[in-house]
Amino acid sequence: MKASEWLQGKTLADLNAVELGGRLLFPDVIKRAKKDGSFEEIPVMVRVPRQPELLEARVQAAELFRVKKLDRDKDQDVFEQYETLCILSKALRDAKPPHDQHAPVEWLISGEPGKGYDLCSLMEVWEHIKVFQELIDPRITEPTTEDVVAAVMAIDRVRNLSPLAGIAGSALDSFVISMAVLLASYLRSNSSSPSTETSTPAS
Repeated sequence: MKASEWLQGKTLADLNAVELGGRLLFPDVIKRAKKDGSFEEIPVMVRVPRQPELLEARVQAAELFRVKKLDRDKDQDVFEQYETLCILSKALRDAKPPHDQHAPVEWLISGEPGKGYDLCSLMEVWEHIKVFQELIDPRITEPTTEDVVAAVMAIDRVRNLSPLAGIAGSALDSFVISMAVLLASYLRSNSSSPSTETSTPAS
């Protein structure tokens, strides 16, 4: 999908996902730069990684670090990048059925001729995965003012935070900020309200 298409905004229905084994696969492309300044687009399918795959990716990244004799404590940022690439290798599937794994991580990061992709191209797909993850999240990811008000009233009623269980983790920060803004606006409007007392004109 071209960057300009993403700028138009996408809903889950727009993405033409296919279902396989109880999971959604989203069509995407990995771009490879050409010498004339254009990009070759390699079609792939992408699935949102689940927890077992995230754990496998961390183990795989640790093994890559060990093989390359890198220090995880000193190179934490590099480890996180390797971990992301390991997750990507599990998320990327072939465009055609049966949609097997597109390539192992060793191939994705290979510098050998004919192998691997530029990091920027892979990270573009990684950003798409984040969008796909939000789209399949059954929780509220973009709370409206009505959602915030409903949550505030519910918390006041039950006196616990259970109403926030329906909010996606990625949206919790903005949700709490919206609650604070709502309260501050209410307090300001009350403090600035004109006095209801009537004054007696001086005689």
